[in-house]
Amino acid sequence: MSRIVAGCAILLLPALLFGRVPTYSEVEKKLPELWKARYPVAAERFLADPLKRGILVAETTAGTIYYYNFKTIVPLPYRDGEEVKYKGSRTIELWVQFSPNGQKYDLNLERIDRLPGAGKRWVK
Repeated sequence: MSRIVAGCAILLLPALLFGRVPTYSEVEKKLPELWKARYPVAAERFLADPLKRGILVAETTAGTIYYYNFKTIVPLPYRDGEEVKYKGSRTIELWVQFSPNGQKYDLNLERIDRLPGAGKRWVK
């Protein structure tokens, strides 16, 4: 009987651990709040997983971290005297970093090869 319980625990443990990792839709809902807290220019929209590769997982000294890729469209501001106006828009590559240890989110405007962590791999 104890072997059955131990076997079930071993099989369910990865599912429980992975269950703590948010989905792209959960991160996408949280992203406007994260963006607004960090950047003064409001984003027009966010495009989730433009590479269609899933979630990028990396290992750091603090543990496993997860990266969610987005394309962000922001207006280009300029000053006209004392007034701020907008002319056109720009697309920016954005990575939302999730650290399950502290349930923390962070934003990275880096290229994929410059993201922190080693042993990077894609998961769906």
